Amino acid sequence: MPDSVVPASTSSDGAAGKKRKLEEMEKEKAPDLAILWRLNWQRFDQYFRDEVVLELIESMGNEKCVEVTRALLKISELKSDTGTASFPISVHDVVRVAASNDMNLPKSVIESCLEFLSEDQTRIIRRAGDSGGGMYVIDFEKALQAMCKFTIESVIRETFDTKGVRVFNLLLAKGYLEQEQMEKFAMLSSKEGKELTYQLMKEGFISVRELAKSNDFAPARTFYVFHVEMRRVAHTLYLRSCK
Repeated sequence: MPDSVVPASTSSDGAAGKKRKLEEMEKEKAPDLAILWRLNWQRFDQYFRDEVVLELIESMGNEKCVEVTRALLKISELKSDTGTASFPISVHDVVRVAASNDMNLPKSVIESCLEFLSEDQTRIIRRAGDSGGGMYVIDFEKALQAMCKFTIESVIRETFDTKGVRVFNLLLAKGYLEQEQMEKFAMLSSKEGKELTYQLMKEGFISVRELAKSNDFAPARTFYVFHVEMRRVAHTLYLRSCK
């Protein structure tokens, strides 16, 4: 409704009411008005790291293993672990935490899950001793490395199909390979291998190194080996995602 239609008295009463309300709000200041808040980055990083571990265990498709890992993380959280691995955690402690949190995890299930997880190739959870029914450690560094690897594989798979992932994992496992060796192990034709190698290099997923048999780096006495630099690849994808 236009201001000209509203009676002047009503308009002035509204302004006075707002003024009184502001004055009352100033008098009734919140008790924590002088307290400033900030994000606890260390705690945030810990929770994010724990979620990465759980996500990796969930990918194995065993719900009981996920619950056992959750119990391990609860125990680890008590000491606010910020290292690359947790302190050794005993099976007895896992049984106690599982019981106190109504997780429905008998000791036999916990033991079998921990044994299964410690034998997994990712080595996220590893056995560290025999006292207390068995001691286990969560390797946070390996968990982050595994998540990084899975993410890179996903990007390569979308771009170059499974053959690109095969070459990437082959170089990770073998270290350094010449072109012919790579084609042989990956079961690729010479033409297909060269094209795929070029594309993977162009996108920054693999690197090449010159190895000379003499100081003059003559082409006849120089050979080239391909390899993967995980830190470099991860940094490249990070920069690409920030664009």
